[in-house]
Amino acid sequence: MNPLLQIGAISSVATFMVVLAIYRTTYRVTETHLQIRVFGVPIRRIALARIRRYVRQRDFFCEFWVNRLMPGRRILIIELKDGLFRHVVLSPRLPYVFRHELSKARRAMKAPPVEDGDNTPSAPIPQPH
Repeated sequence: MNPLLQIGAISSVATFMVVLAIYRTTYRVTETHLQIRVFGVPIRRIALARIRRYVRQRDFFCEFWVNRLMPGRRILIIELKDGLFRHVVLSPRLPYVFRHELSKARRAMKAPPVEDGDNTPSAPIPQPH
């Protein structure tokens, strides 16, 4: 077989796999982390404590974890507190709903439940002012 045909076939398969991987990228919010998955396998975890805020404009250097070739308005940009790349670009299906899930998980992580004497968690008791 011609070497140019082999190189062309290999590059075509590699391009197809990259495009397929982009479309199979999903996001999951756990109690402590944001997981980025490709084909269902977690390949990147971001601790919720590292998230500083959500921003509208990204830096030139950032991590792209989009699941569309042209995500359009589905962009959610997260600014991290530390790291080489401070901005992470995601494209969840419903960005505002996903942002709410992230915020809810971050609030739950900052206020852990109070434990009773019998080691069963309960809701914190509000203190009078």
